[in-house]
Amino acid sequence: MKTSYQPLFEFQLLHNYYTDSSASQSFRVLPTTSCQYILNHHHILFRQTENGFTLFVEVVSDTSPPQLSQQLNTETLKLSFWVEVTDPLLLNISALPSDHHPGKELFYLDNLSDHRTMPILQSPLYLNDTTENSPLGDTLLLLTSSQYTHSFSASVAPVTNAILTLKDMFNNTLDTFATGPEPISEYRISLTNIKGMVAGRYVLTDGLGDPVDLYFSPELMGKPVFALIDLYNSTKDITSDNSEQVPAPYRFLSSTNILAGISSYTLKIDSRKTTWRYIIIKKYTNNGIDLNQLAVKDTSSAVTFVASPPDTKQIIFTASKALPLNEARKPIVLERSNNKIRDLPTPTLSTALQKPSGLTGFSSDIYIYV
Repeated sequence: MKTSYQPLFEFQLLHNYYTDSSASQSFRVLPTTSCQYILNHHHILFRQTENGFTLFVEVVSDTSPPQLSQQLNTETLKLSFWVEVTDPLLLNISALPSDHHPGKELFYLDNLSDHRTMPILQSPLYLNDTTENSPLGDTLLLLTSSQYTHSFSASVAPVTNAILTLKDMFNNTLDTFATGPEPISEYRISLTNIKGMVAGRYVLTDGLGDPVDLYFSPELMGKPVFALIDLYNSTKDITSDNSEQVPAPYRFLSSTNILAGISSYTLKIDSRKTTWRYIIIKKYTNNGIDLNQLAVKDTSSAVTFVASPPDTKQIIFTASKALPLNEARKPIVLERSNNKIRDLPTPTLSTALQKPSGLTGFSSDIYIYV
């Protein structure tokens, strides 16, 4: 039987700071060790691409649609990949929902909800944190140790006779823990003693404070993980009610062992919006330039800049609204008495973020000397 390799699916990571959305110089995506074992076992090839990766699988030649050379749909496949940020400056200008501490927390994504956009047939398969119903939800606590110490909320600690419940993301209960009559503020759990505790997402509740969302994966110890991606071919064998939670367009295998030919799984990260401030400074106080005659203008009229009362040395022009950061230069100019003096630079990856008083959110401060 002649065989060949064809794409099983593709993943791409995009960032709208870049004009072409390509984030190839800022992120790297790799399979976890357990995922690589699955790929090797099923002769699936992992190949990095400019914006992510592609998985290639062996198919029977001259079959249409492509027939897999071996059965893959007889078991539940959860393929896990971790994302590393190779340019930390990009995190500063990304619109993330919460602070991120690599190695301690991670963002989580899966293919368990349909977030395609219109026109739907041309849409990539956008990945979401289904539990949070957000492209990037709040970070999860990353557990790489076999021991976890749960701290009870300060508003209720110390506690007695508390009941802790550990569930997976499909609401299956893995274990419960009773703390006993002695007052305690913390409770230690040995994760390796829990039946069915494999790498994955879990939630721990104690009935007294907020639940703890966590991702358990000892193999990620010491790795600078930004995000974790879990991609399922099916959930029928791992949900308590045997339900299929992978939307049909997001399934990379058909029930008849045929390549589904799906669109690219996609994570798109938006740029942070900041208030741009141009701080115009006189090189010499006696150089004859009247700061009151200066103006900063956006020639495309997308935003206006308001001047603060100048002192003898400087004047600050503040944008009337926050603008998304982008590598494409905006047509912003410095004028003197309505005559253009020069084009002005716009914020870049390396422009430091500031939090000046009187402004909501961050500002991007650009210093100009005249």
